[in-house]
Amino acid sequence: MFKSIDIFNSVKSKFSFAYYVHYFVVFIVVSVLFLGYLLLTSPIKPNQYPKIQRLALMGQYPQTQNLAEQLLRQPQVNKQQYFRLIRAFQYEQKAIKQYPALDPEHPSQ
Repeated sequence: MFKSIDIFNSVKSKFSFAYYVHYFVVFIVVSVLFLGYLLLTSPIKPNQYPKIQRLALMGQYPQTQNLAEQLLRQPQVNKQQYFRLIRAFQYEQKAIKQYPALDPEHPSQ
């Protein structure tokens, strides 16, 4: 009986609480990465599909329009591709500058 207690104490001393905390943190990080991957590969919601159609019809942003047309040709669009399209739209929208001479709202003097 005392032999089993000695074995338990020797095993217990080798594996401290900090030992388990490290594995718990690794488990949490791996599970977050796995769930993130699953969410990015899932298909988009039906209410997001008309947004892609509107971006495909916009002639103001040609690169975004090409990317949206490519996505519309696919049978299924996942969230990663959708987010890439939205990011491209925002980047192109920010990069294009509109000057007052070309703006129809400002009358020329």
